[in-house]
Amino acid sequence: MLIGDFPTKGEYQQGLSFSASSGNLMKGLLRGAGINADRVYKTHYYKVPIPGWFSPNKQIKEASLAAIKDKYNWSALITREIEEIKPTIILLSGELALKEMTGETGIHKWRGSYLNLIPLFDPGQKINVVPIHSPTEIWQLKEKPLVYTQWDIIKAV
Repeated sequence: MLIGDFPTKGEYQQGLSFSASSGNLMKGLLRGAGINADRVYKTHYYKVPIPGWFSPNKQIKEASLAAIKDKYNWSALITREIEEIKPTIILLSGELALKEMTGETGIHKWRGSYLNLIPLFDPGQKINVVPIHSPTEIWQLKEKPLVYTQWDIIKAV
């Protein structure tokens, strides 16, 4: 199972998580780890785009997240998906997915680590939860996150 932060506007309109360029990147990384990406359930913690999230202004960024955070019971939606899919591995792609699913922050610190889901999401079965860089982080930070993300996915499986 692959859980990202939130969909792009295009992904949201198509109703497909990790499609277009982000999907191609993730597909290649999964393939490199010997995983058929078509067999991986892909979703996002927040199911709608977050306008303003990529602003360099921290206040705008936080206000953007706050504006959508209380609109729905996002945790109930993702819990339902986990219960239905029954994954043995969850890759958390990005900082928001990491924070909301594990309570931890700092994708650079935690990427590639095995973490536990916060109790709210724990279905009572063993799930390897591994944070990885999001496609956006990989593109912004250039080469190293791509290599690290490949290693992290291989380690997870």
